[in-house]
Amino acid sequence: MVEERSDDTTGRAWWLAMTASKTGGNRYEGTLYQTSGPPFNVLPFFPSAVHATAVGSGTLTFSDADNGTFAYVVNGIRQTKSITRQVFGPVPVCAWNASPVPSFASNFQDIWWAAAGTGETGWGLHFTHQGDIIFATWFTYDFDGSPLWLSATVQKSAPGVYTGALYRTTGPAFGTVPFDPAKVVRTPVGDATLAFGNGDDATFAYTVKLGSPAVTVTQTKQLSRLVFRDPGTVCR
Repeated sequence: MVEERSDDTTGRAWWLAMTASKTGGNRYEGTLYQTSGPPFNVLPFFPSAVHATAVGSGTLTFSDADNGTFAYVVNGIRQTKSITRQVFGPVPVCAWNASPVPSFASNFQDIWWAAAGTGETGWGLHFTHQGDIIFATWFTYDFDGSPLWLSATVQKSAPGVYTGALYRTTGPAFGTVPFDPAKVVRTPVGDATLAFGNGDDATFAYTVKLGSPAVTVTQTKQLSRLVFRDPGTVCR
């Protein structure tokens, strides 16, 4: 499962998703989808209202464990980008089938979604967990149902608890060449707290201020790991 964060043609943060299957060697391919859905603050969140639209295709090719290329066609725009692993702390070792019980994991790197049984599938977060820092990306939907992409660097504040500010970004359109990172603007829009009961159970508490006029939303969600092939990948 791949989530791509980019900026659409208006410069607004945009996310696409792809389930990429191995097609040979270190090569993975799949269809890229854009989705729309219920606003993030709607209770209950209806997954039946999430609609996916294919907008292109992508190919990931890895030269080693830390480097690769991402080739894609999106809405007729064809590009290839060099990619490298994001490193901001001790990099964990991750392996599929490393543990039959993900709840025993002490590293929380994975895709996390609304806990099973909540009926709120269709949105989620990706955690990159290195040392005492988690970089979290939250893919959900804005008040108008359009894709909403927020991020946070949360740091350990107590055993199993991580806190930090939530940011929304704007920047150059994804097809811009060269892409100028100096034009990416990060705006704080709230704060988040992740509290892990174990390696497969967490709460996501947040306050977000969005819209014009601004609306402040405070909510807490139950999270669990998204396992799309049992027993899943565990990092140590």
